[in-house]
Amino acid sequence: MEYHHTVENAYEYPAGRGMTAYLEGLKEGKLVGMECEGCGERMIPPLGFCTKCMSHDVKFVEAPQVGTVLTWTTDPEGLKWVFVCFEGFEGGILHRFVGDGEPRVGMRVRPKFRGRRVGSVLDLLGFEPV
Repeated sequence: MEYHHTVENAYEYPAGRGMTAYLEGLKEGKLVGMECEGCGERMIPPLGFCTKCMSHDVKFVEAPQVGTVLTWTTDPEGLKWVFVCFEGFEGGILHRFVGDGEPRVGMRVRPKFRGRRVGSVLDLLGFEPV
């Protein structure tokens, strides 16, 4: 016996201030972080508040276009993943390594963006060596 059923999901997840700024940056081919107006803490990806002093008085700033691989791994399908940190910013971005060969700790990398960007997390293809 075969059953067919459709499940409808009307739920929408709002991105919030921080993720909206990040997605708008990706659409422009930029990495965006945040800077706290209260304590000066800088973080990527951005949040809508400072995790250091809990202030909501933050501004969104462009992060460097070159970062450093802090660590990396390979998943069971063979994809290489890098955690990239950026000078002057806490946090970092975990994404695919899209270069040739193996990534290495300390490697300088830059983001590789899709040609046509729409403001989605999929606009960032991954990181490639500088």
